[in-house]
Formats: sequence, C-alpha cells, structure tokens
Amino acid sequence: MPERAEAARGPVAALTRAMTSWRTASVSLLSFSSGLPLGLLWISLPDWMRKSGIDIRVVGLITLIQAPWSFKMLWSPLMDRWMPPFLGRRRGWILLTQFGLIALTLVLGGAAARPDAIWVLFGVALVLAFVAASQDIAVDAYAVDVLRPEEQALAVGARTAIYRAAMYIAGSLTITVAAWISWPLAVAILAALYLPLLPVTWFAPEPETRNDRPANLRAAIWEPFVEL
Repeated sequence: MPERAEAARGPVAALTRAMTSWRTASVSLLSFSSGLPLGLLWISLPDWMRKSGIDIRVVGLITLIQAPWSFKMLWSPLMDRWMPPFLGRRRGWILLTQFGLIALTLVLGGAAARPDAIWVLFGVALVLAFVAASQDIAVDAYAVDVLRPEEQALAVGARTAIYRAAMYIAGSLTITVAAWISWPLAVAILAALYLPLLPVTWFAPEPETRNDRPANLRAAIWEPFVEL
C-alpha cells in the first residue's frame, strides 16, 4: 500500500504526509506529550541527581519510576470503563492527564530546589510517571479508534518521529539548557511545552464509528482477556 511504502521510507516522509489529514495530524501531535515525560524521567532527572551529588545507589533506585509504563495494562480497563464527563472516552482522559503532567512537572522542578528531600522528589516523579503512563493508554486507544485502517501505517512513522523529538527535547536538550540557566527553570519550560497540545486535544476529531464503553468491569476486563 502507498501509506506503508511512505512510512518505510522514513519518519520525516511519514510526518509530512500525516499533516495533510487532521485525524493523522492530531494523533501524531499528541505523541509529543507522550515523549516529554519519558525524556524527563528517564534521561534528565537521573543526570541532574548525579550532578547534584546524590548517592549513585539512590540514582539507580530512581529507575523504579519506570514501573508504571510496564504495568499500565493493570488499570487501563478502568480507564476504558469510566470516563470524564467531557470530550468523550479518549480525549477526556488525554486532557486530564495533560493538565496533571503540567502541574506535576512544575512540582518536580520545585522539588529540585531541595535535593536533600530525595524521597519527596521520588514520590513526585513516581506520580508523574503514573499520569504519563495513563496518558499513553488514552492516546494509544484514541489512535486505534480514530484512524482509518489505511492511515495506521502512515501514523506510525509520524508518531515515532514526534515522540523521539520530544524525548530529545526533554532529555539531552534539557540537560544542556539546565547548565546555562537552572534545573527548575528548565523543567518549567518543559511544562510550558504541554500548553500548545491542549487545544490539539480539545479540537481533535471524534472517531467516525461509535465505540461504546464496556457496560461493566466484566466486559472491560474478563471478556477482552478471554477474547485474547
């Protein structure tokens, strides 16, 4: 198929094609907010802790905050069963988690002013990871719901390019910027990068085919497991 050939030629070509449709464009742009917390927590935060003189064993322990991404399937059925009273099943959760990520990123930057309160920093980072993993659940489900079958392959290349760009900005670039200004200010700038994505979530299209939420927890958890 032409879309698969386009995606195979590289993420830049796929990104260009993806921007011609609001469905693929919105799904692709939302991947930016998925890459930001990953770059911050997996790359920038451990580097800042190491440079702040925190014990290397504690820095190694911070890798435990990656756990929510590994176990997000445990609460994804709950997000499928219950939804916010606005913007539908997917976009409502995306918007809520984006607001949560903005607030928690700012709190994380503030906690950096007290590197001695390491467990406070660890707690904030863990909650941020949980909210980020929850956002990934909603964004991935939205992509499946809203994209047409022939758009799926095209969106993969565009989402990968934007996701990796966000990880680079929140990771290596933030480390460089923090050396020029300060870590709290660099993290505050990262929090501001979520703001342009709020209108993307608000105006993103709803799926063309209605997909009702599960009637109960059995339908949300047990029946999909049996089908799998």
